[in-house]
Amino acid sequence: MSLKLSAICTPELLERVSQLLRWQHRHPDFNLTWKEEVLPLLAPSSPYHYTTFAPEPLSPRDENDLNLAEQRLFQLCRACQAASLPLLVDAEYTAVQPAIDYLVYRAFSKFNQLPGKPGVYGTVQAYLKESFPRLIAATEEAKKRGITMGVKLVSGAYIKVENRVAKSLSVPSPIHSSRMETRSCYGDCASFLLQKVATGEAALLLATHNLESGKLTLSTSFLSFITINSALID
Repeated sequence: MSLKLSAICTPELLERVSQLLRWQHRHPDFNLTWKEEVLPLLAPSSPYHYTTFAPEPLSPRDENDLNLAEQRLFQLCRACQAASLPLLVDAEYTAVQPAIDYLVYRAFSKFNQLPGKPGVYGTVQAYLKESFPRLIAATEEAKKRGITMGVKLVSGAYIKVENRVAKSLSVPSPIHSSRMETRSCYGDCASFLLQKVATGEAALLLATHNLESGKLTLSTSFLSFITINSALID
């Protein structure tokens, strides 16, 4: 089952929560009373141009709406779990992505505990400069917490939005400057995750329209298959 979190939480609230999460990342003393500990949400290369000053805190109503969104997500997770279906949460544009990842990682802590297959998959968009370092940080922390990373890897779908916003703010785009760079990032993410699949630390869904990316991941998948079966034989 595929889900856009903006269907169960307003984009306006997702954007406000994302601003607060970005500000706290840059200012660790900034307290968010509603926030639970989750996997790392941001990296040094993440886009911070949306948040140039301390955002207003969430109102009691906002906090209640965020809690309701989490409850809706967990309800969907339980329904998918009962039906033996993975829940695939789509990525959206970077203005709201930190909040989406926060809710997804909250679901990871409930439904992706090792051992076993994960019930929830978040989405990584390889066209973003932040994707690979953020993926590494989240995966390393997931291992420490006994969480299986569930990842759907895509190239990305909001290039016009991201470039338009960055241009309007006179800041560099968060997107790689060429298709080759995006393709390289996709390959790096896929290779990294396939190695984690081989060790049981991750589960991966690969989605791409790019033939070369498909060839690369197929060849890497074959090597991972050999690694897995060699370990089983040993």
